[in-house]
Amino acid sequence: MKYEKRKRHLTITKIMVFLIVLIIGFGSAIWVNNNRQQKAIHEFEVLAMAHHLNHREVGDLQSYQEANSHYVAAIYYPVFNKSGVDSLIKETIDSHYEEFKKQYGNESPDDIFKRAIFNIGYNSYALNERFVSLYFQINTQSPSLAHLDSISFTMLLDLETDTVITSDDYFKEGYLEVLKNEAQQFFNEDSKLKTLMETDKYQTGFNDDSNFKNILLEKDRLSLVFEKYSLFSGDVGEVVVPIDYSVLEEVFVYDLVGEEIVIEIPEPHNRKLLAFTFDDGPSRLHTKRIVDAFEKVNGKATFFMLGLQLEIYPEQAQYVAQKGHQLGNHTYSHPDLTRISVEEVIMEIEKTNQLIFDVTGVHSTVVRPTYGLVNEASSAAIKYPLIHWNLDSIDWKSRDKNAVIDSVMRDVKDNSIIIMHDIYESTAEAVEYLLPVLANQGYEFVTIDELARLNGVQLEASELYRFIE
Repeated sequence: MKYEKRKRHLTITKIMVFLIVLIIGFGSAIWVNNNRQQKAIHEFEVLAMAHHLNHREVGDLQSYQEANSHYVAAIYYPVFNKSGVDSLIKETIDSHYEEFKKQYGNESPDDIFKRAIFNIGYNSYALNERFVSLYFQINTQSPSLAHLDSISFTMLLDLETDTVITSDDYFKEGYLEVLKNEAQQFFNEDSKLKTLMETDKYQTGFNDDSNFKNILLEKDRLSLVFEKYSLFSGDVGEVVVPIDYSVLEEVFVYDLVGEEIVIEIPEPHNRKLLAFTFDDGPSRLHTKRIVDAFEKVNGKATFFMLGLQLEIYPEQAQYVAQKGHQLGNHTYSHPDLTRISVEEVIMEIEKTNQLIFDVTGVHSTVVRPTYGLVNEASSAAIKYPLIHWNLDSIDWKSRDKNAVIDSVMRDVKDNSIIIMHDIYESTAEAVEYLLPVLANQGYEFVTIDELARLNGVQLEASELYRFIE
């Protein structure tokens, strides 16, 4: 009897021990599982809050993180202890965050790992002690989005005046055309992007000046940032075009140490200047002959070239450039610019500009309208100075050496802009006669740009110039 009681007691004890072990094991499993879950959630949130941009040359890093049942957010931005720029940066960041919360802040996913994610990161670049560029990238993820939504923008800070400025403040008028030329060259040299330049999306985006305002002023270059979808399809992503500062020297308002560039008004030069200009070339025989005539009197001229002729006689254009003459744009196919669409005007000019650069490595900065004709629409579409003339040799009509000489000698005076055509033998003969005669009268032969510089004239885009004095 006693034995049976002891046996029963032992059985109960074993059962109790087993239950205790089972409870402890089950509890441990729950604890381990919860711990793993919390660790996974923590790792998810840490990854979501990571700062993926780490190029910070200037400014103190500030951050803000938030995680709740709806979303995970992390915001990184710089401060400079400047009330003006700091408040504007904060306002910009806050507006993006508020927009995110408005759109995604009330989502309640059934999976904690499918919460919306919002992340703002930045890079900072100090051109000098005064000017700072900021690059912001905003990434948004949500179950309601098919894929990661990523946008970027830049800010240009003037720490001396404690303001956020625009590229229009930092550069002179005409800078957009320089940026566009450089961007177009970059795209042409990229085998993939070149194939996309004929698309409607590219053409529309390229003609939208707002797409050329995202710039970063780095120590060794300017970076032109094209946001995803601005010029190309989404699979291309963001495109960054590096531009050397040397090509921007003429459009800087400030130098690279942050000092405003003061343009000195030149003293009266007391020089007799003539600007010979030649249209419709280059030609096979006469362009080189005319260039050689200027070489003999140490003079320079401006050659307004047709794109069609450039394609036929590229060596002649190269010779003109090598001898230091100015290359101007006279359209591609010589249409009347007042009788074609704005889109066709732009094509005529930009196609020829690209040809000039491809053939000679020189950028054309001036345009001569065909027949000297422009209207309000066509002049506005041409983002270059438009050069007319004030002395017509009428060589195209007479085709006679002596008639051309008489026309020039009768009306020539200081600062004359003389129009000729380097496609006629009679013009080449007249030039060979005229240059030494005019040189003996004290005249110097200069390009259009040189005439403007010596006379203190800033040539403006879309403006028509008959006189430069």
